[in-house]
Formats: sequence, C-alpha cells, structure tokens
Amino acid sequence: MTRSRLVRERHEPDISRVKALDGNAVNAYLQDESKLTGSADMVFITSDEAGISSVLYHATAGNVPVTISARRTGVVGGAVPVGGWVLSLEEMDRVVGIGEDDVGFYMQVEPNVTLRQIDDILRNGRYRDLEEITPGAISRLKKMGRHLYPVDPTESNASLGANAACNSSGSRSYRHGPTRDWVRRLRVVLADGSVLDIRRGEVFAKNGAFILDGEGDERMIETLSYEFNREVKNSAGIFSADGMDAIDLFIGSEGILGVVSLLEIRLIPWRPMLSCMAFVPDDEGALRFIDHLKGLDDGPELIEFIDRNGIEMIECERKEGHLFSNMPEFPLFPAAAVMFDIPVDDSLEMLIEEIGSVLKSEGSGLDRTWCAHEERERERFRSFRHAIPEAVFSYIASRKLQYPDMHKMGTDISVPESSSSEMMKCYRDMVDSSGLRTVMFGHMGDNHPHLELLIQDMDDYEKAERLCHDLAEKAIGLGGCPSAEHGIGRLKRRYLGMMYDETQIQDMVRLKKQLDEKWVLNPGVLLESMR
Repeated sequence: MTRSRLVRERHEPDISRVKALDGNAVNAYLQDESKLTGSADMVFITSDEAGISSVLYHATAGNVPVTISARRTGVVGGAVPVGGWVLSLEEMDRVVGIGEDDVGFYMQVEPNVTLRQIDDILRNGRYRDLEEITPGAISRLKKMGRHLYPVDPTESNASLGANAACNSSGSRSYRHGPTRDWVRRLRVVLADGSVLDIRRGEVFAKNGAFILDGEGDERMIETLSYEFNREVKNSAGIFSADGMDAIDLFIGSEGILGVVSLLEIRLIPWRPMLSCMAFVPDDEGALRFIDHLKGLDDGPELIEFIDRNGIEMIECERKEGHLFSNMPEFPLFPAAAVMFDIPVDDSLEMLIEEIGSVLKSEGSGLDRTWCAHEERERERFRSFRHAIPEAVFSYIASRKLQYPDMHKMGTDISVPESSSSEMMKCYRDMVDSSGLRTVMFGHMGDNHPHLELLIQDMDDYEKAERLCHDLAEKAIGLGGCPSAEHGIGRLKRRYLGMMYDETQIQDMVRLKKQLDEKWVLNPGVLLESMR
C-alpha cells in the first residue's frame, strides 16, 4: 500500500561530539575540482548521522549557512563554501552490509563510500567485515557469483552521497541509467536536524504534495509543477513528476533539501566483457563508427569518444614524461579513439568481424585496435579514458598559479539521439569561430561528450564563457540539457534560467523554503541564495 506521509525521526542534538576545526585548518576545505575558492569560519567533521543532525540543528537555530563537503571531487563548485560552516562527511566511509529482496541483492553504504571501494569489495569478494542485512545474503551472493553496481561516473573516487546529490551518471548509463535508477533507500537529514527514512516504492506524492509528519505536527510539502526532462541525461534542477516517489525529491537536488546519511543501492550480476579501444584517423570517422556501434542488436555496454586533440594531448604528456610515461605508443597517430565494451558470449566472433569491417571502411582496422579481456588490462583502458580529465585538471591548476580567478571551463551537455549530429556540427562550428584550444571526450553512447576548454589567460576565459553559454542554449533548443551529470552547483546557475522559466525557478525556491526555511543548506548551490 502506497502513502504520501513522510515520518520524521529525531536525534538529541549534541554538537560537542563532532570534531571542529578553525583557523588555518579550514583552508583545506575551501576548494573542489572546479578550482573555485571560497571561505568558511568553521569546519565540523562527523562520523555518524547524529553528528549531521546536531550540526544542522544548531546551524538552523543560529541562522548559520552550512556547505556540505566530502571528497570535493565536483567540478561545478558545489562543495565550495561561501562563509559560515562546512560540514564534512569524510569519516562516514563505511560499507555497512549486503541484503537481498525479491528483486536481488543490494548494498548499504555511508555517504562518503566511493565507487572504487564498492568495486573492490564486489570484484574481490571482500565481505568479511560486512553485515548481513538479511539472513544469509552474503553466503547466497558468494554462490551466485560476482555482482556489480552499474553506475560509473568518471571520478571513481567520488562519494556515493555526492553521486546521489547530483544524480550522477557515466559511461555505463548508456545501458543502465543514472544513479536515480539504482538507489532503493535513503536516510536524509533535514535542515532542522530531523531525519527521513525513505524506501523506494513506499511514499508517493498525492494531489501534488507529501505530508511531512513528526512530533505531533504535520506540514504539507507541495511538489513542483513542471515535468522534469528524462528524455536525456539530466542533472539540472530538482526532479518533478506527477505522483512522484519521495526518494526522487532528494536525488539530484544537490544537497539543498537535505543531507544523505545512508544509501541502499541495487546490484546486478556481472557478465564478462571485452574492452576495445579503436583508433580512427579523424573525428568524423570515429563518430560514424560510433553510429554503427549504436545500431548493433546486442550492442556495447558503453561507448566513449576521445577526439584527435585529446589523443594529441595524451601523446604530448606521454613523450614529456609528465603523466603517462608508461603508456605504449598508439597504433595509429594522429587519430581519434573510440572505447567500447562488448559482451563475451556466443556472438562475439561474428560481432568482432563486423566491427573490423566497419573500421576498415574508416581507414583503420582491428590491427589498430587495443583489446583486453583480463581485468587488469581492462582497468588500464579505464585509466586511459580518465587520462583526459586528469591532464585538463593539471593544465588548469598550472594556469591558476598565474591567474588566481581562473577555474575549469567545459561543457556537460546532452541532447536526444535525433539531435546528436546537429549538435556535433554545432560544436565544430562554434569552436572554430572561437579560436579556443579544446579537447572533447566522453559518453557518446548517450550523446553526452565533454568539451574541455584549455584557456590560457583571462581573455580566453571570457571567450570560453560565451562559447559555453551558446552551446548550452543550442542544446536546450534541441530538447537537451546543459548539465547532464555534474549538477548545477555554483558555476552553472546561469544555465538554470535558460532551461526553466522564472515561474518554475520560483517553484524550486518555494520547495526549498518548505524544507529549509532559513536557507541554511548549501546556499547559492543550484539556486541563488535567498539569505
């Protein structure tokens, strides 16, 4: 039986049990990977849900803004404070246990657990210190064989709490969807310190509202009036749908409605894959090859693209020995690259023959393709894919030494399949007109490449801002989204007004005030601060 009532729990507030930092110790918490820098008066570090509750209770009572922080791997400034307190969840990094229900296995984790931790446990069967949330779950999981959590954002050291806050996705979202589709339960601490325990499929909006009930009082929380765009990868704005599940109110809301203290995530059976990296002479040929991969009956698990500029950047770093000195020479250079995983099954031989034929038509071939089946070699491929953002972060950090106001600039745009070709042409035309140096890489399976702008000075910075704005405007006009997986944060708030009208934004503001009247949680993230 479904319901519309959210029942609040309470912890006894006791901030004295939370670690507190001030002075110079605060400086380590003022930046994330966007390279934006903020300010804060205090940092509180908690190891449990009661600590989160205590800090937020006292912050709301004292009207003090709180920025939520963990690993600070985000690229849109969401963890960069603007005064007040920082609440760090860095010590909440425990994988609690394994459970099983009629759908399958699930894992319970604290918010600072990383994708890498989960992968290590599931890949190597490191279950010894975990709880059996349901009797016999771990022993049955061992018998069933290896499982995986299919969501794989680019940053494997990102925390699961942050992934849920931004509804993050990655290369495997092409087949498996974003974080939202794999979270079955959340515990969420609200701004007043009360706690919600939400299980998917139990609490739904009724007549456009939820009832927030606790300690003898109840409030109606009205949902949003617009329909959230789920036709493309989308992490821009608060989710809304008729009769929506309460858990989806918090997934993707970037921590402005509540702080996740516990997650339960679903697992699926692992199946063997062959990872391939095909080198194609030019970007256009690589994109045509990708179109063919998408048309395969039992197609790839993921499809990733690196343009020629990106391969040249890696090659330059490799030759100079800065980042990738151990990387082998490319079988075709200069070239673009397409990375894809295909299932190892009875159709593999026929599939490889077809792929080889298409590559040959694009001036490449299987002899110019790296392939790997063993886990160690497949991991090297993933590292290769991650080499581009690593090189970009290194470049921007070096430029920031000369230009302190500089931060990372790039796009995070997705469009529908029907508009992919038009958007790629738009990228080429606008980049050529801008004169900026760029690299492109990313998730072409679901039409979501990342364009990174290698700005050299503040004149380039202004050009880059105009280019990103124009590309975002074009994507929205094609039914797409300007922030597909990283969220809006602080750096992309201007895009919110391009995707939503003023009435819809005020709708989000109204919802925020219903759950956080004093605007304490992450002020300035996603929405303009009302403080």
